[in-house]
Amino acid sequence: MNRLTLTTLRALIAVLVAGAALAQLVFIPWIAYATAQDFPEVDYLAIPYAVLAIATIGCAEAILVATWRLAGMVAREQIFDERAVPLVTLMVRSAGLATVLVGAVAVHAIVVEGLGPITVPLTLLGGTVAAGASTVILVVLRGLLRAAVQHKAELDEVV
Repeated sequence: MNRLTLTTLRALIAVLVAGAALAQLVFIPWIAYATAQDFPEVDYLAIPYAVLAIATIGCAEAILVATWRLAGMVAREQIFDERAVPLVTLMVRSAGLATVLVGAVAVHAIVVEGLGPITVPLTLLGGTVAAGASTVILVVLRGLLRAAVQHKAELDEVV
């Protein structure tokens, strides 16, 4: 990975982490408060849903931090090292937890609360599918990384 690509990636990750922190600290609490004011019949959901949204964003932040560290390993040509696997495992677990959190909100909002209009359940279901697909993709990539680490170790023994 060339220096420009690494610098660009890290700058974008920094912007995303800062934006995520801003969302966690300001926007989500503000939206939860405003929603509770506008829809008092479901104001009891504002805090639990806000906490789950903040936790889901935390999962994304963990993935971004792991990506930062993996990019550094790529730049140092150390990506096919056993130390990369735990970082990808962290990404898999974070994406899996995000899937569970979004799915739990979707099930609760749709089945238990019957929230609508139709855009609410569709958005929640779409978010669950997207997070789940991301998790499966990361699981596949972790398997590829493990195979590459094993093959590199075998090649290093030969050489």
